[in-house]
Amino acid sequence: MSFWNVDGKEITGNAKDAFTPSFAVIPDGTKAVAMIDDVAIKDYNGQYIEISWKLTTGEYSQRLLFQKIKVFDDDSKKRTRALNMLMLLYKLAGLQPPQSQPTEHDLKEFIGKHAGIMIQEWEYDGKNGNWISEVHPVDGFETKTGIKIEVVSTPAQAPLSAIAQELAVDDVPW
Repeated sequence: MSFWNVDGKEITGNAKDAFTPSFAVIPDGTKAVAMIDDVAIKDYNGQYIEISWKLTTGEYSQRLLFQKIKVFDDDSKKRTRALNMLMLLYKLAGLQPPQSQPTEHDLKEFIGKHAGIMIQEWEYDGKNGNWISEVHPVDGFETKTGIKIEVVSTPAQAPLSAIAQELAVDDVPW
């Protein structure tokens, strides 16, 4: 093995292989085919299944996105939606779901499976990112780049002085 060979791949020196991809938020409504890169049961503010999706088509190809499926949530509405998402993924992947709660070992069967995904943007408390809103069969799925949501904030209004507060009182008779 040579110094210029990593994991059996020759080093090319091409710009595409040398530059770090952008970590900017993917535009809202972007659709792309993605492959499940990893699946794990995580525990942070409650247990959930986390799926790592690697985009394989479109402008953001090779980017990783993470989907939280909250199948253990105490809120029955959230849990029902999450279980339906998991069952849909089983169907799209052509896998048979286990009769009981899937183990992390069971979930590893998803690795390498593909689906068409819809990517949405989120913004909360000055932070933003992406989430997976939909999954679809790959056959006939059309890749498209969405539109970036621009969050426009207005500057906070300074508190009124005591004199301005008196003037703002609506007791002027005319």
